[in-house]
Amino acid sequence: AQRLSVECAEEAKKVKDAQEREEMARKAAEEEKAKHMSALKEVEAAKQLLAKEAYARQKAEVAALKESSERRKLADALFSCDQRYRRYSREELEKATESFSVTKKIGEGGYGSVYKCSLDLTPVAVKLLHQDASNKKDEFLRE
Repeated sequence: AQRLSVECAEEAKKVKDAQEREEMARKAAEEEKAKHMSALKEVEAAKQLLAKEAYARQKAEVAALKESSERRKLADALFSCDQRYRRYSREELEKATESFSVTKKIGEGGYGSVYKCSLDLTPVAVKLLHQDASNKKDEFLRE
């Protein structure tokens, strides 16, 4: 009877230990599941942020293209409406000013340098817009 009691106590201890291990494994599984769900939420938030940034970038690119197109139209309109003006290529201007030579330079303005040269047998002044003055391009074109 005592042997049965000892065996029963040992079995009860084994069962209790197994139940404790099972409970610990269940808690660990719940924690892992919670971590997994948290990671999934972070991934979803990152995807949404990436989508918003991509949309904003695309919107900015479209706006920049539109602005560039409008500026090109403005310049074309300025030069095409008035027959007094002719558009010259950069190569033609470089040739006429001897590659924007210092000897041809007659001044410096708020927008850039001014060069004296001859285009189509007509003496002209050529204004070269500084790159850092690109925000003043509209004013430059109006002038």
